[in-house]
Amino acid sequence: MELLLGAINIAGDFAAVYVFTAKLKHGSRKNYALFLISALVLLCAAVRVEAIVLDRAYPVIFTALCETAKIAALGFAAHSCISSGWLGSFYPAIWSIMTAEFLHELPLLILRLPGLSDAYSTAVYLVLRFALTTVVLLILLKTAAVTMPQSGIYRIGPRQFTSAVTIAILHIGIYSYLMTTNWMTLLPWPYLLVLVFAQGYCLIVLYLQNELFRKSAMKKEMEAVNALLYKRKQQYEIARQNIQLINRRVHDLKLLISGLEKDRQDRQTMEVLEKVQEAAGIYDSVVKTGSDVLDTVLTDKSLVCESKGIKISCVADGQSLAFIDAVDIFTIFNNILDECIDAVCLFQGTRAPLMLTTILRQYVRFCVAMTVFSTARKRTGCSLIGLSFRSYEGFPGLIFTQLYQFSPAY
Repeated sequence: MELLLGAINIAGDFAAVYVFTAKLKHGSRKNYALFLISALVLLCAAVRVEAIVLDRAYPVIFTALCETAKIAALGFAAHSCISSGWLGSFYPAIWSIMTAEFLHELPLLILRLPGLSDAYSTAVYLVLRFALTTVVLLILLKTAAVTMPQSGIYRIGPRQFTSAVTIAILHIGIYSYLMTTNWMTLLPWPYLLVLVFAQGYCLIVLYLQNELFRKSAMKKEMEAVNALLYKRKQQYEIARQNIQLINRRVHDLKLLISGLEKDRQDRQTMEVLEKVQEAAGIYDSVVKTGSDVLDTVLTDKSLVCESKGIKISCVADGQSLAFIDAVDIFTIFNNILDECIDAVCLFQGTRAPLMLTTILRQYVRFCVAMTVFSTARKRTGCSLIGLSFRSYEGFPGLIFTQLYQFSPAY
Protein backbone atom coordinates (compact mmCIF):
# COMPACT_ATOMS: atom_id res chain seq x y z
CA MET A 1 0.00 0.00 0.00
CA GLU A 2 2.88 2.34 0.77
CA LEU A 3 4.23 1.76 -2.73
CA LEU A 4 0.83 2.60 -4.20
CA LEU A 5 0.60 5.82 -2.17
CA GLY A 6 4.12 6.73 -3.24
CA ALA A 7 3.23 6.11 -6.89
CA ILE A 8 0.14 8.32 -6.50
CA ASN A 9 2.30 11.10 -5.04
CA ILE A 10 4.80 10.82 -7.89
CA ALA A 11 2.01 10.82 -10.49
CA GLY A 12 0.41 13.90 -8.94
CA ASP A 13 3.70 15.80 -8.83
CA PHE A 14 4.58 14.78 -12.39
CA ALA A 15 1.15 15.76 -13.74
CA ALA A 16 1.51 19.21 -12.12
CA VAL A 17 4.96 19.64 -13.70
CA TYR A 18 3.54 18.73 -17.11
CA VAL A 19 0.61 21.16 -16.76
CA PHE A 20 2.82 24.17 -16.01
CA THR A 21 5.46 23.39 -18.68
CA ALA A 22 3.47 21.92 -21.59
CA LYS A 23 2.40 25.32 -23.00
CA LEU A 24 5.88 26.87 -22.84
CA LYS A 25 8.39 27.29 -25.65
CA HIS A 26 10.77 24.35 -25.69
CA GLY A 27 14.10 24.09 -27.45
CA SER A 28 12.86 20.94 -29.19
CA ARG A 29 10.56 18.01 -28.54
CA LYS A 30 13.57 15.86 -27.77
CA ASN A 31 14.79 18.28 -25.10
CA TYR A 32 11.32 18.49 -23.56
CA ALA A 33 11.03 14.68 -23.50
CA LEU A 34 14.41 14.49 -21.73
CA PHE A 35 13.21 17.11 -19.25
CA LEU A 36 10.07 15.07 -18.46
CA ILE A 37 12.15 11.94 -17.97
CA SER A 38 14.61 13.73 -15.69
CA ALA A 39 11.71 15.32 -13.77
CA LEU A 40 10.17 11.89 -13.24
CA VAL A 41 13.47 10.50 -11.92
CA LEU A 42 13.94 13.49 -9.60
CA LEU A 43 10.40 13.18 -8.23
CA CYS A 44 10.84 9.45 -7.58
CA ALA A 45 14.03 10.15 -5.63
CA ALA A 46 12.40 13.01 -3.70
CA VAL A 47 9.35 10.94 -2.73
CA ARG A 48 11.63 8.14 -1.52
CA VAL A 49 13.65 10.55 0.60
CA GLU A 50 10.44 12.06 2.06
CA ALA A 51 9.20 8.59 2.99
CA ILE A 52 12.41 7.93 4.90
CA VAL A 53 12.15 11.30 6.66
CA LEU A 54 8.55 10.61 7.74
CA ASP A 55 9.28 7.04 8.86
CA ARG A 56 12.21 8.08 11.07
CA ALA A 57 10.41 11.12 12.50
CA TYR A 58 13.05 13.61 11.47
CA PRO A 59 12.40 17.31 12.33
CA VAL A 60 10.02 19.31 10.14
CA ILE A 61 12.91 21.17 8.54
CA PHE A 62 13.99 18.01 6.69
CA THR A 63 10.61 17.68 4.97
CA ALA A 64 10.75 21.38 4.03
CA LEU A 65 14.26 20.91 2.62
CA CYS A 66 13.05 17.95 0.53
CA GLU A 67 10.26 20.08 -0.98
CA THR A 68 12.68 22.94 -1.60
CA ALA A 69 15.13 20.54 -3.26
CA LYS A 70 12.31 19.41 -5.56
CA ILE A 71 11.76 22.96 -6.75
CA ALA A 72 15.49 23.59 -7.21
CA ALA A 73 16.06 20.34 -9.15
CA LEU A 74 13.04 20.90 -11.39
CA GLY A 75 14.14 24.50 -12.04
CA PHE A 76 17.62 23.43 -13.14
CA ALA A 77 16.16 20.65 -15.31
CA ALA A 78 13.63 23.04 -16.90
CA HIS A 79 16.32 25.56 -17.80
CA SER A 80 17.78 23.08 -20.27
CA CYS A 81 14.63 23.01 -22.42
CA ILE A 82 12.60 26.16 -21.65
CA SER A 83 13.45 29.51 -23.24
CA SER A 84 12.54 31.58 -20.18
CA GLY A 85 15.87 32.22 -18.48
CA TRP A 86 16.74 31.07 -14.97
CA LEU A 87 13.94 32.86 -13.14
CA GLY A 88 11.37 31.81 -15.74
CA SER A 89 12.50 28.18 -15.35
CA PHE A 90 12.17 28.10 -11.55
CA TYR A 91 8.77 29.84 -11.59
CA PRO A 92 6.78 26.90 -13.11
CA ALA A 93 8.65 24.58 -10.73
CA ILE A 94 7.32 26.62 -7.78
CA TRP A 95 3.79 26.45 -9.22
CA SER A 96 4.07 22.69 -9.82
CA ILE A 97 5.20 21.74 -6.31
CA MET A 98 2.78 24.10 -4.53
CA THR A 99 -0.16 22.78 -6.58
CA ALA A 100 0.86 19.15 -6.01
CA GLU A 101 1.15 19.74 -2.24
CA PHE A 102 -2.28 21.36 -2.09
CA LEU A 103 -3.86 18.50 -4.06
CA HIS A 104 -2.15 16.03 -1.72
CA GLU A 105 -3.80 17.57 1.35
CA LEU A 106 -7.20 18.54 -0.04
CA PRO A 107 -8.69 14.99 -0.16
CA LEU A 108 -7.39 14.33 3.36
CA LEU A 109 -9.17 17.48 4.54
CA ILE A 110 -12.42 16.48 2.82
CA LEU A 111 -12.37 13.07 4.46
CA ARG A 112 -11.87 14.71 7.89
CA LEU A 113 -15.06 16.77 7.57
CA PRO A 114 -17.99 15.85 9.83
CA GLY A 115 -20.06 13.05 8.37
CA LEU A 116 -17.25 11.83 6.08
CA SER A 117 -14.65 10.79 8.62
CA ASP A 118 -16.35 7.39 9.15
CA ALA A 119 -16.11 6.65 5.43
CA TYR A 120 -12.33 7.07 5.36
CA SER A 121 -10.34 4.28 3.78
CA THR A 122 -7.27 4.09 1.59
CA ALA A 123 -9.36 3.16 -1.45
CA VAL A 124 -11.73 6.09 -0.94
CA TYR A 125 -8.78 8.44 -0.46
CA LEU A 126 -7.10 7.25 -3.68
CA VAL A 127 -10.29 7.60 -5.72
CA LEU A 128 -11.01 11.06 -4.31
CA ARG A 129 -7.46 12.24 -4.83
CA PHE A 130 -7.39 10.96 -8.41
CA ALA A 131 -10.68 12.72 -9.20
CA LEU A 132 -9.69 16.04 -7.58
CA THR A 133 -6.20 16.01 -9.13
CA THR A 134 -7.57 15.28 -12.61
CA VAL A 135 -10.27 17.96 -12.48
CA VAL A 136 -8.09 20.70 -10.96
CA LEU A 137 -5.10 20.09 -13.25
CA LEU A 138 -7.30 20.00 -16.37
CA ILE A 139 -8.81 23.34 -15.35
CA LEU A 140 -5.34 24.81 -14.74
CA LEU A 141 -4.10 23.42 -18.07
CA LYS A 142 -6.84 25.34 -19.91
CA THR A 143 -6.65 28.53 -17.83
CA ALA A 144 -3.71 29.62 -15.65
CA ALA A 145 -1.09 27.54 -17.45
CA VAL A 146 -2.09 29.28 -20.71
CA THR A 147 -2.65 32.85 -19.50
CA MET A 148 0.33 33.25 -17.16
CA PRO A 149 3.09 32.75 -19.78
CA GLN A 150 3.48 35.46 -22.41
CA SER A 151 4.09 33.93 -25.86
CA GLY A 152 5.17 30.68 -24.23
CA ILE A 153 7.63 32.34 -21.83
CA TYR A 154 7.39 33.24 -18.16
CA ARG A 155 8.70 36.80 -18.10
CA ILE A 156 9.68 36.91 -14.43
CA GLY A 157 11.64 39.77 -12.88
CA PRO A 158 13.64 39.72 -9.62
CA ARG A 159 10.86 41.35 -7.57
CA GLN A 160 8.20 38.92 -8.76
CA PHE A 161 10.50 35.95 -8.24
CA THR A 162 11.39 37.08 -4.71
CA SER A 163 7.70 37.43 -3.88
CA ALA A 164 6.96 33.98 -5.34
CA VAL A 165 9.77 32.41 -3.27
CA THR A 166 8.38 34.03 -0.10
CA ILE A 167 4.90 32.62 -0.80
CA ALA A 168 6.39 29.20 -1.59
CA ILE A 169 8.31 29.15 1.74
CA LEU A 170 5.06 29.81 3.64
CA HIS A 171 3.22 27.14 1.64
CA ILE A 172 5.97 24.54 2.11
CA GLY A 173 6.21 25.31 5.82
CA ILE A 174 2.51 24.57 6.39
CA TYR A 175 2.70 21.41 4.27
CA SER A 176 5.77 20.14 6.14
CA TYR A 177 4.16 20.63 9.55
CA LEU A 178 0.93 18.92 8.48
CA MET A 179 2.78 15.90 7.03
CA THR A 180 5.65 15.46 9.52
CA THR A 181 3.76 15.95 12.80
CA ASN A 182 0.76 13.94 11.61
CA TRP A 183 -1.45 16.97 12.14
CA MET A 184 -3.70 15.77 9.31
CA THR A 185 -5.08 13.14 11.69
CA LEU A 186 -4.49 14.73 15.11
CA LEU A 187 -5.71 18.30 14.68
CA PRO A 188 -9.42 19.11 15.00
CA TRP A 189 -10.90 19.59 11.55
CA PRO A 190 -11.64 23.36 11.97
CA TYR A 191 -7.95 24.07 12.60
CA LEU A 192 -7.01 21.80 9.73
CA LEU A 193 -9.49 23.62 7.50
CA VAL A 194 -7.84 26.98 8.27
CA LEU A 195 -4.34 25.68 7.51
CA VAL A 196 -5.27 24.00 4.22
CA PHE A 197 -7.22 27.03 3.07
CA ALA A 198 -4.20 29.15 3.98
CA GLN A 199 -2.27 27.07 1.45
CA GLY A 200 -5.01 27.60 -1.12
CA TYR A 201 -4.85 31.32 -0.38
CA CYS A 202 -1.08 31.19 -1.09
CA LEU A 203 -1.85 29.83 -4.57
CA ILE A 204 -4.45 32.54 -5.16
CA VAL A 205 -2.02 35.25 -4.02
CA LEU A 206 0.67 33.82 -6.30
CA TYR A 207 -1.71 33.99 -9.27
CA LEU A 208 -2.89 37.51 -8.42
CA GLN A 209 0.73 38.58 -8.01
CA ASN A 210 1.49 37.28 -11.50
CA GLU A 211 -1.49 39.20 -12.92
CA LEU A 212 -0.44 42.43 -11.17
CA PHE A 213 3.11 42.23 -12.47
CA ARG A 214 1.85 41.41 -15.97
CA LYS A 215 -0.54 44.36 -15.96
CA SER A 216 2.29 46.58 -14.75
CA ALA A 217 4.44 45.39 -17.65
CA MET A 218 1.55 45.98 -20.09
CA LYS A 219 1.12 49.49 -18.70
CA LYS A 220 4.80 50.22 -19.34
CA GLU A 221 4.47 48.86 -22.88
CA MET A 222 1.41 51.04 -23.48
CA GLU A 223 3.30 54.08 -22.22
CA ALA A 224 6.13 53.26 -24.65
CA VAL A 225 3.64 52.80 -27.52
CA ASN A 226 1.92 56.08 -26.67
CA ALA A 227 5.30 57.82 -26.61
CA LEU A 228 6.09 56.42 -30.07
CA LEU A 229 2.68 57.48 -31.37
CA TYR A 230 3.19 60.96 -29.99
CA LYS A 231 6.60 61.09 -31.67
CA ARG A 232 5.05 59.96 -34.96
CA LYS A 233 2.37 62.61 -34.61
CA GLN A 234 5.05 65.24 -34.10
CA GLN A 235 6.89 63.96 -37.17
CA TYR A 236 3.70 64.16 -39.22
CA GLU A 237 2.98 67.71 -38.04
CA ILE A 238 6.54 68.81 -38.81
CA ALA A 239 6.42 67.15 -42.25
CA ARG A 240 3.04 68.74 -43.01
CA GLN A 241 4.24 72.21 -42.00
CA ASN A 242 7.45 71.81 -43.99
CA ILE A 243 5.55 70.70 -47.08
CA GLN A 244 3.18 73.67 -46.81
CA LEU A 245 6.09 76.06 -46.42
CA ILE A 246 7.97 74.56 -49.36
CA ASN A 247 4.84 74.64 -51.51
CA ARG A 248 4.46 78.36 -50.85
CA ARG A 249 8.10 78.98 -51.65
CA VAL A 250 7.88 76.88 -54.82
CA HIS A 251 4.79 78.80 -55.89
CA ASP A 252 6.61 82.11 -55.38
CA LEU A 253 9.63 80.75 -57.23
CA LYS A 254 7.53 79.69 -60.22
CA LEU A 255 5.97 83.13 -60.37
CA LEU A 256 9.46 84.64 -60.35
CA ILE A 257 10.59 82.28 -63.11
CA SER A 258 7.57 83.17 -65.21
CA GLY A 259 8.45 86.84 -64.85
CA LEU A 260 12.04 86.21 -65.86
CA GLU A 261 11.00 84.16 -68.87
CA LYS A 262 9.01 87.06 -70.21
CA ASP A 263 12.22 89.04 -70.47
CA ARG A 264 14.48 87.92 -73.25
CA GLN A 265 17.49 86.19 -71.76
CA ASP A 266 20.46 84.49 -73.32
CA ARG A 267 20.43 80.77 -74.01
CA GLN A 268 22.49 79.81 -70.97
CA THR A 269 20.16 81.70 -68.65
CA MET A 270 17.11 80.07 -70.24
CA GLU A 271 18.62 76.60 -69.69
CA VAL A 272 19.18 77.40 -66.03
CA LEU A 273 15.60 78.63 -65.70
CA GLU A 274 14.30 75.46 -67.34
CA LYS A 275 16.23 73.32 -64.86
CA VAL A 276 14.91 75.37 -61.96
CA GLN A 277 11.37 75.05 -63.31
CA GLU A 278 11.81 71.30 -63.69
CA ALA A 279 13.00 71.03 -60.09
CA ALA A 280 10.08 73.13 -58.87
CA GLY A 281 7.66 70.96 -60.85
CA ILE A 282 8.30 67.97 -58.62
CA TYR A 283 5.46 68.99 -56.32
CA ASP A 284 3.03 69.43 -59.20
CA SER A 285 3.56 65.81 -60.26
CA VAL A 286 2.16 64.45 -57.01
CA VAL A 287 -1.49 63.39 -57.33
CA LYS A 288 -4.02 64.90 -54.97
CA THR A 289 -5.51 61.81 -53.37
CA GLY A 290 -8.21 63.38 -51.23
CA SER A 291 -6.33 62.66 -48.01
CA ASP A 292 -4.14 65.43 -46.63
CA VAL A 293 -2.05 62.92 -44.68
CA LEU A 294 -1.41 60.71 -47.71
CA ASP A 295 -0.62 63.79 -49.81
CA THR A 296 1.94 64.83 -47.20
CA VAL A 297 3.64 61.43 -47.23
CA LEU A 298 3.71 61.24 -51.04
CA THR A 299 5.06 64.76 -51.36
CA ASP A 300 7.75 64.10 -48.79
CA LYS A 301 8.83 60.83 -50.40
CA SER A 302 8.81 62.32 -53.89
CA LEU A 303 11.88 64.36 -52.93
CA VAL A 304 13.65 61.21 -51.76
CA CYS A 305 12.70 59.39 -54.97
CA GLU A 306 13.90 62.32 -57.09
CA SER A 307 17.28 62.33 -55.36
CA LYS A 308 17.68 58.58 -56.03
CA GLY A 309 16.48 58.73 -59.63
CA ILE A 310 13.19 56.97 -58.92
CA LYS A 311 10.00 58.12 -60.60
CA ILE A 312 6.93 57.79 -58.43
CA SER A 313 3.38 57.77 -59.74
CA CYS A 314 0.17 57.29 -57.83
CA VAL A 315 -3.46 56.39 -58.50
CA ALA A 316 -5.19 56.55 -55.13
CA ASP A 317 -8.50 57.22 -53.46
CA GLY A 318 -7.36 58.80 -50.21
CA GLN A 319 -10.90 59.37 -49.00
CA SER A 320 -11.31 55.62 -48.54
CA LEU A 321 -8.73 55.81 -45.74
CA ALA A 322 -10.86 58.17 -43.65
CA PHE A 323 -11.64 55.47 -41.06
CA ILE A 324 -7.91 55.14 -40.20
CA ASP A 325 -6.33 57.59 -37.77
CA ALA A 326 -4.09 60.24 -39.34
CA VAL A 327 -0.99 59.12 -37.40
CA ASP A 328 -1.60 55.50 -38.47
CA ILE A 329 -1.91 56.51 -42.13
CA PHE A 330 1.32 58.47 -41.87
CA THR A 331 3.14 55.56 -40.18
CA ILE A 332 1.85 52.84 -42.51
CA PHE A 333 2.53 54.56 -45.82
CA ASN A 334 5.76 56.13 -44.63
CA ASN A 335 7.16 52.70 -43.71
CA ILE A 336 5.87 51.03 -46.90
CA LEU A 337 7.37 53.64 -49.18
CA ASP A 338 10.68 53.55 -47.30
CA GLU A 339 10.81 49.78 -47.77
CA CYS A 340 10.01 50.07 -51.48
CA ILE A 341 12.59 52.79 -52.07
CA ASP A 342 15.25 50.69 -50.32
CA ALA A 343 14.25 47.65 -52.42
CA VAL A 344 14.47 49.57 -55.70
CA CYS A 345 17.92 50.84 -54.72
CA LEU A 346 19.14 47.22 -54.64
CA PHE A 347 19.08 47.19 -58.44
CA GLN A 348 21.42 48.70 -60.97
CA GLY A 349 20.39 50.45 -64.12
CA THR A 350 17.21 52.39 -64.82
CA ARG A 351 15.12 53.15 -61.78
CA ALA A 352 11.63 51.72 -61.84
CA PRO A 353 8.29 53.46 -61.53
CA LEU A 354 6.75 52.95 -58.12
CA MET A 355 2.94 52.83 -58.08
CA LEU A 356 0.46 52.96 -55.26
CA THR A 357 -3.25 52.24 -55.66
CA THR A 358 -6.14 52.16 -53.23
CA ILE A 359 -9.59 50.71 -53.89
CA LEU A 360 -12.59 50.79 -51.58
CA ARG A 361 -15.15 48.00 -51.70
CA GLN A 362 -15.74 45.86 -48.65
CA TYR A 363 -12.11 46.47 -47.76
CA VAL A 364 -9.53 49.14 -48.44
CA ARG A 365 -6.85 47.50 -50.53
CA PHE A 366 -3.66 49.03 -51.77
CA CYS A 367 -0.83 47.61 -53.80
CA VAL A 368 2.77 48.69 -54.22
CA ALA A 369 4.53 47.59 -57.41
CA MET A 370 8.06 48.13 -58.71
CA THR A 371 9.28 47.27 -62.19
CA VAL A 372 13.04 46.81 -62.72
CA PHE A 373 15.04 46.28 -65.87
CA SER A 374 18.31 44.80 -64.61
CA THR A 375 19.81 42.11 -62.43
CA ALA A 376 19.43 42.29 -58.67
CA ARG A 377 22.50 42.86 -56.54
CA LYS A 378 21.82 42.39 -52.86
CA ARG A 379 23.58 44.82 -50.57
CA THR A 380 24.98 43.86 -47.20
CA GLY A 381 22.38 44.29 -44.49
CA CYS A 382 19.49 44.73 -46.93
CA SER A 383 16.69 42.27 -47.60
CA LEU A 384 13.48 42.02 -49.55
CA ILE A 385 11.40 40.87 -46.60
CA GLY A 386 7.67 40.72 -47.37
CA LEU A 387 8.12 41.31 -51.11
CA SER A 388 7.07 38.57 -53.52
CA PHE A 389 8.96 37.94 -56.75
CA ARG A 390 6.74 37.62 -59.82
CA SER A 391 7.56 37.81 -63.49
CA TYR A 392 5.01 38.78 -66.12
CA GLU A 393 5.15 37.95 -69.79
CA GLY A 394 5.71 41.04 -71.93
CA PHE A 395 7.73 42.92 -69.32
CA PRO A 396 11.50 43.18 -69.63
CA GLY A 397 12.19 42.74 -65.92
CA LEU A 398 10.81 41.60 -62.62
CA ILE A 399 7.85 43.08 -60.83
CA PHE A 400 7.73 43.11 -57.05
CA THR A 401 4.24 43.39 -55.64
CA GLN A 402 2.97 43.67 -52.13
CA LEU A 403 -0.74 43.71 -51.28
CA TYR A 404 -2.20 45.21 -48.12
CA GLN A 405 -5.81 45.00 -46.99
CA PHE A 406 -7.71 46.78 -44.20
CA SER A 407 -11.26 46.41 -42.97
CA PRO A 408 -13.32 49.47 -41.98
CA ALA A 409 -13.50 47.83 -38.51
CA TYR A 410 -9.80 48.67 -38.14
